[in-house]
Amino acid sequence: MTSWPLQERPILIVEDNPPERELIVAALTDYDLSRNVIAMSSGTEVMDFIARRGDHQSRNAVPALVILDLDLSDMHGLDVLKAIRKDHEMGAVPVVIFSGSDSALDAAVARELRADGFIVKPTDFRDLQTTVRSLAVFWASQVRTTSSMGTSKHD
Repeated sequence: MTSWPLQERPILIVEDNPPERELIVAALTDYDLSRNVIAMSSGTEVMDFIARRGDHQSRNAVPALVILDLDLSDMHGLDVLKAIRKDHEMGAVPVVIFSGSDSALDAAVARELRADGFIVKPTDFRDLQTTVRSLAVFWASQVRTTSSMGTSKHD
């Protein structure tokens, strides 16, 4: 695996709702929290990304973070999380579940599968914007702190 500085590695967003996906991308890019955001709309596309199939055969970086919706149109996000955790390259990548589900069972299973966070999407658009910005700012502070200390296992 190529060693990339943590801040230069992409952030992978998996969200099938286009307005919500665009909002997450905007929060990460508008605040200069990531220079490289990859947005995907289906679990199948993520599976291809993990396996380097199709359009993703030549990917050369492992994401620094995955923001994953659970309620994808083609498969459940927990199945995507399982695949990420089983992959030798992506298994240690932090995954934050960002979903409309407030199911305690979904949250418990996500924890069992080693999700690094579980955030319930607010239904109000302004609250959604605020939550996405907070997540992005928190993540950016963690990346900068970890990379400046040189202790990240992801470097």
